[in-house]
Amino acid sequence: MDTINEILQALRHNKLRTALTGFAVAWGIFMLIVLLGAGNGLTNAFKNAMSLTNVNTVKIYPGTTTKPYGGYKENRSINLRKNDATMLEQRHKSQTKEVSPSVSNDTVTLNSESDYLSCPMSGVHPDYIEAEPITITSGRFINAKDIKEKRKVMVISQHCVDILFKHNGNPVGERLKAANMSYVIVGVCLNHLDKEGSMAYIPFTTMETAFSNKDKLNAITMLTSGISDTTTSAKFEKNVRHDLGKKHSFDPTDNSAVWVENSFTQQAQAQQGMGYMTIAIWVIGLLTLLSGIVGVSNIMFVSVKERTHEIGVRRAIGAKPRSILTMIVTESVAITALFGYIGMIAGVMLTELAKSILDKMNAGEDMTVFSNPTVGLDIAIEVTVVLIIAGAAAGFFPAVKATKISPVEALRDE
Repeated sequence: MDTINEILQALRHNKLRTALTGFAVAWGIFMLIVLLGAGNGLTNAFKNAMSLTNVNTVKIYPGTTTKPYGGYKENRSINLRKNDATMLEQRHKSQTKEVSPSVSNDTVTLNSESDYLSCPMSGVHPDYIEAEPITITSGRFINAKDIKEKRKVMVISQHCVDILFKHNGNPVGERLKAANMSYVIVGVCLNHLDKEGSMAYIPFTTMETAFSNKDKLNAITMLTSGISDTTTSAKFEKNVRHDLGKKHSFDPTDNSAVWVENSFTQQAQAQQGMGYMTIAIWVIGLLTLLSGIVGVSNIMFVSVKERTHEIGVRRAIGAKPRSILTMIVTESVAITALFGYIGMIAGVMLTELAKSILDKMNAGEDMTVFSNPTVGLDIAIEVTVVLIIAGAAAGFFPAVKATKISPVEALRDE
């Protein structure tokens, strides 16, 4: 009770200064909580996006050379072929589970009995779905028997269903015409990255037969195995570029000759970026808090000056310097914690309000910019530790000054 009374007395003696300093402390903690909440929102959104993608995926796309090599000039188009996929599968058996070539047509007109729609069509293998954020909502995806027998079957996106089969919620078993051929719909899918997009998938072998550009691939997808660090992932990507460069006569260091999308490396880089962002948030928040800490320290200096006589009496009747030091530091920590927790509560309330609004705005969406921008118990504990350290730091120098007051001189002080 004595400590509490002393703290309240220190607050009453400098009401305006205490209020302004307290606001600075509260504002610093408030901004720190809000920034950490925003950082968590970005991190959670990133994790949600990554959960939709298989990180053990390497996708290769055709490109254009930017360097001369082996007698060839730059600006040469590099086309991927079916035998490239076969070569990569043979060369990297130990580090791959599947190597899947795919070919696409940008616009194909799909005709049902009631309507028509132009959309992209891709010829794919069964393992294509493992590398893409696609969920089958009805029926099935392309299977091995479809590939072997070159079946005229098709999987379409939910958006296609909404337009072509408005009066039939489940079109599995229905027929569609595309490029003068009739296909049986065997499945309906949902792409989590583009829910409103139109897309049709048919067996790769059927695509080879139906369209003239059958030998030019749009992409080669490799499902990797045993890659658990960025060094191994980078080496694997380098070896893939080397193999393709040797086969197509381009410089393996020419990153534009073929475009390689390495999900493992991308995720590692994004996680590193998130780590840097968190550090930056803490630095900005602590710098904002610094102004409040300086203010608390000034208050404690004034308090020590005003209580010189009291401190002298304490020293005269036997109080040790350590007890004086503890008293001043405790008061400083209490003042900092009091206003700091006011700022913390305000920050938590704002992040919870933001979460409530975002939950309503993003209902049913898989890809968002922010997701659950709130702070957890771990952050509350960390901020509490910061408040204690800040309060102790603010009161340390005034407390040291108090311990150096001579009892005789202090008793003479008016």
